[in-house]
Amino acid sequence: MRTQYPNVAADFARQLADRAHALRLLILRTHAAAGQGHLGSSLSIVEILVALMSSGIDTGHWAEGAPHGDRIVLSKGHAALAFYCALAQVGVVPQHALESFSRNGGELEPHPNEHTLPAVQASTGSLGQGLSIGLGLAFGSRMCGRDDSCFVILGDGELNEGQCWEAAIAAAQLQLGNLVAVVDANGFQQDGPMDEIMPIPGMAAAWRALGWETADVDGHDCSALLGTLAAVNAASTERPKLIVARTVKGRGVPFLEHTTYSHFPPPLTEAEIAIVDQLVAKRSADVRW
Repeated sequence: MRTQYPNVAADFARQLADRAHALRLLILRTHAAAGQGHLGSSLSIVEILVALMSSGIDTGHWAEGAPHGDRIVLSKGHAALAFYCALAQVGVVPQHALESFSRNGGELEPHPNEHTLPAVQASTGSLGQGLSIGLGLAFGSRMCGRDDSCFVILGDGELNEGQCWEAAIAAAQLQLGNLVAVVDANGFQQDGPMDEIMPIPGMAAAWRALGWETADVDGHDCSALLGTLAAVNAASTERPKLIVARTVKGRGVPFLEHTTYSHFPPPLTEAEIAIVDQLVAKRSADVRW
């Protein structure tokens, strides 16, 4: 059954903001314990993950690695830290499993590995491949007579890869209305700002021309993200969907925001995390950041 998205009342919006706050702090503490991880990209997708996990998608089968049901493919696999913490937050993996993040022999590898963690829908990390994987999962679901949703989280820098555009053309041709691509448009890639390397102007318009239903949204507003998911889902049952989520790399940590440095920084101290806790709480007071 195609995912049905909830209406966002004021009290639910507050819950979403609180979940995002808690997830951001869990990411920072897990990063500090491991001593490594791609922090900037993990912090920029916090609200995207909270919105998706709160959208009514079925996660009950993920822990067993069942070959059906709604799925999330983290194409930007270097943000695995955020994905693992989000899975722990909703109980798909136990909280203590986070202690193994990036440890030799642990199930939570620096990039998602479906062979070590059943809740991972696809092994990713080589950028540009996740949308093709998501396309296959969405198409396979339809071939099996199901209508499960497949969500793919991509980076805007990742869209410099030609394979993404090939998958976009194929998804539109196949009329995969159960495929949703969410672009974490934080304006940066590993070597610097997108604008200085290879910008992609008019991203939503370009995909719309290919046959996608598209939308542009504040990627740090959980309520807006859920509303956008509902709107694009209602707009068409046959067109695949693209949501360009405008985000900030390193969101929540002032000295990491809008910097290339945040891509793989040293861990924060507990004192720094406490400061972030206060700042995030203040920012989320109005729900919208």
